[in-house]
Amino acid sequence: IVLVTEWDEFRRVDWGKLARVVRRRFVLDGRNCLDPAALAAHGFEVCGIGW
Repeated sequence: IVLVTEWDEFRRVDWGKLARVVRRRFVLDGRNCLDPAALAAHGFEVCGIGW
């Protein structure tokens, strides 16, 4: 998953639900606006870049 915006709609994603339907749990956070610990709780690896 590649996130390149900091819009609120994408900050409120149900990561638990998404974790059940994606094959690889990896998020590239291009705005560095997500909480890596919150995503890690659902098994996601997060790489934050940007500001």
